[in-house]
Amino acid sequence: MPAKQCPQCHQNISLEALKGSGADKAYIKREVFACPHCEAPIQLPAKAEKILSIGLLFSVILAPLSYYWLGAQMPSFVIFIFGAILIVIGTSTNQLVKAQSQAKNKATEKSMHEENDNE
Repeated sequence: MPAKQCPQCHQNISLEALKGSGADKAYIKREVFACPHCEAPIQLPAKAEKILSIGLLFSVILAPLSYYWLGAQMPSFVIFIFGAILIVIGTSTNQLVKAQSQAKNKATEKSMHEENDNE
């Protein structure tokens, strides 16, 4: 895993730092975890690597196969460009993002339910 930057403190977060803080499993499962440096809640978006993988599939596998099967350059070129665009989008979205604390959301929901029960 290449090191990613925390959106709060802009420090690089490596897999070793995540293992040291015990947040490596939450990172792999795409759950909210605390930054090892600033303790801010962050997470990795779930669909970023999927888009990157689909782009690689189009550019590296489907474009050459379509050229081989069809013998025409234009469809395979279009498939390759589409895959390259997906790779760029997937790479740009494969960064850590700020996450809302789930504890705050649960506390807000509990207080709303208590207010409704008191009325």
